[in-house]
Amino acid sequence: MKVYETDDSKARSIAGRYGIHVGEAHVKALAEELHAEIFLSNERKVRIAAKEEGFHVAGTVGVILRGANQGCLTKGDAIKSMNKLKASGFRIHPNIISSAIDSLEG
Repeated sequence: MKVYETDDSKARSIAGRYGIHVGEAHVKALAEELHAEIFLSNERKVRIAAKEEGFHVAGTVGVILRGANQGCLTKGDAIKSMNKLKASGFRIHPNIISSAIDSLEG
């Protein structure tokens, strides 16, 4: 694990501009500094902010789908993971998980 420091004033500026938590803004600032190829977040406001800044954005469901499509997970394991998310009360619209499962089954 590597720990990075980010500019607090930059993070606070990002947080104010997009109405997101300053901690999430630090993540966005770090992604900019590292020239990240993909930005991972499940929070809607953060995803919107990252997309507006040109990042390719993915959330938990997207990471699971990508893992299955690239062969890192079997489709069966991916479906099990989706069902666990659904059963756990994961904060996401159930239709998104259902659509993801349908795409894996189809």
